[in-house]
Amino acid sequence: MRITWKNHPLKPELNGTKDHVSRELAAVAVGYGQAEYAPYRSYVERLSEESKFRTQAAPGDTVVEFFKDPQWSVGFVTAHPTIFRKWGYETVRFCGEKAAEQAKANHCPERILKQYENLLAQEDNSSAGAVAERQAEQVQNDLAANIAKYKYLA
Repeated sequence: MRITWKNHPLKPELNGTKDHVSRELAAVAVGYGQAEYAPYRSYVERLSEESKFRTQAAPGDTVVEFFKDPQWSVGFVTAHPTIFRKWGYETVRFCGEKAAEQAKANHCPERILKQYENLLAQEDNSSAGAVAERQAEQVQNDLAANIAKYKYLA
């Protein structure tokens, strides 16, 4: 139901604006004199306004960023050095023994390949304890991200 706020109870800046609310809330707001019904002038206005709401992203939708040019970076996935390429709507990970070769075949810049080689050298020089420490840190970060992601369910 569409209403026009005359005296919004929580947000005075919404006074004078039109809002879509449930029928129950509309009845209560109109009953208390905080709003008035705002019927559509015609079905064309109603349908055009509804189509605006349909094309907007829902709160649960994932908005994926579009990269016109390839974006290259180096990072860690489960404590192993990885080359990332973001291009268009996709992210490609190059990892493992042939990561540098695969990335180079996909036109990876030399500076990224050097950064990757430096990370590989650091990984080879580090002890098993440091690798385990990085893996534990990655697990903690993933766990914290999932807790924040599903916090609303609690």
